Amino acid sequence: IRDDDDDDDEPNGISNNSSMGATRSAAVKTRLMAMTKVYGPHANIYTDVLNIPPTSTTSQIREAFFCMRYDIYQKLDGPNPAVGLERKKIEARMNAINAGFQILSDTGRRKTYDASLLMNGGGGGGAADADAV
Repeated sequence: IRDDDDDDDEPNGISNNSSMGATRSAAVKTRLMAMTKVYGPHANIYTDVLNIPPTSTTSQIREAFFCMRYDIYQKLDGPNPAVGLERKKIEARMNAINAGFQILSDTGRRKTYDASLLMNGGGGGGAADADAV
């Protein structure tokens, strides 16, 4: 995902004019740029981070998130916790997983995210709200 404009829009298309929102938006843009380098400019970044297909349902997204979160917490706080650079890498991965879950688990944000992927030439998702009845 590329967000080349200089406004303070969140990647989900929701504008936030507060200074905290601008700082948060800049942080999100930085994370997205870093993930774009790993997954490519037209990847469905959040589904790649959560290792799920773009057509995953809300319950599948939730299950993937909680499984990944459990594994990461074991690496951070388990019997042999990671330290130094390895810990920073794991924390960065956790931040990416959290960001993906926040967008993909919310039906409205997911629709906006999928639409932005389609506008930018990426592969969009689809069944985000199939089981959100």
